[in-house]
Amino acid sequence: MDKVKAIRDMPTPKTETKKNQKVEWNQECQEAFEKVKQYLESPLVLVPAVPNKPLILYLTVLKESIRAP
Repeated sequence: MDKVKAIRDMPTPKTETKKNQKVEWNQECQEAFEKVKQYLESPLVLVPAVPNKPLILYLTVLKESIRAP
């Protein structure tokens, strides 16, 4: 499963998100990134894409969007 290995070995992002803005990558960002990688590795996600259909990943950047109990 080369795709699973590619997801598992995906490096931390190192590029700017916007020009002339400092990238702040802290422990919280790293933990969220690891959770996304774990989710993408899960069997429910690893199914063949439907040909000629868009493949969409929804992301949020608001701290208020996800809260732990």
